[in-house]
Amino acid sequence: SARAIPFHSRFCLRLYNRTMDIIQRIAVMLSLLGALHWVGFRLPTGLLTAGTFIAIFTAAGWLFVQLWGCWRCEYSPGAIDNASGIGVLLALAEHYASQQPQNLRLGFLFTSSEETGAHGAAAFADEFYAQGGHSAILVLDMVGAGDILRYVSEDGVYFPIRTDARLNQMIKTAYPQASPQKETLRSGDHAAFIRRGFPTAALQAHGSHQAELAYHSIYDTVELLDSETFDMVVQCLVDLTVVMEDEISNKSRSITH
Repeated sequence: SARAIPFHSRFCLRLYNRTMDIIQRIAVMLSLLGALHWVGFRLPTGLLTAGTFIAIFTAAGWLFVQLWGCWRCEYSPGAIDNASGIGVLLALAEHYASQQPQNLRLGFLFTSSEETGAHGAAAFADEFYAQGGHSAILVLDMVGAGDILRYVSEDGVYFPIRTDARLNQMIKTAYPQASPQKETLRSGDHAAFIRRGFPTAALQAHGSHQAELAYHSIYDTVELLDSETFDMVVQCLVDLTVVMEDEISNKSRSITH
């Protein structure tokens, strides 16, 4: 589970979340200015001075919050992020324990240390790759609250890594309301599998303001979990399995004929 943001006031949490969004945009703009200066563009001295001051100020503020969080040593309960993903997988495994797909082999993987660098996913992806394994990967992260289902389409600001377009289209077929989501930090488990070349997709649930406010905080508790969201995600995955089976069957018939 993630180290909790050190703020207990919900107002401060809202302010922190907004500030982090702004800081990320500032970082992108400053890196662009730095790149222009590095390649030889002559930029106004005042602009460079202002950029340097803003970079130092924002970096110092971010570092202060991180060190304060280390000093308080609190951890998020992790109900939405990501006990919800575990719950959905367990429900799906129970469903298919008695009625296994005919043309599709399913595996269920529970990884650790995603919050400190996706080490669990990376270790499995490396080992699976070394053994010559081949599989489509679907990552579930934060699927416990909200009425909007999104699939990660790409991740990263510069040179983003992209999820598998074919898998994403299958998700859209299974659940037409699903919409694309662009990530920026490359910190999810899906990134580890994409780097190893596995066709990978990732699902998230959105639309719950309370769940989004509780992200990486002490408020990410079981009270936030929504049974209707679980039903939505599980049904989507069941339908996705049917879509994948149909594609396998169609391929088999094409090869036969």
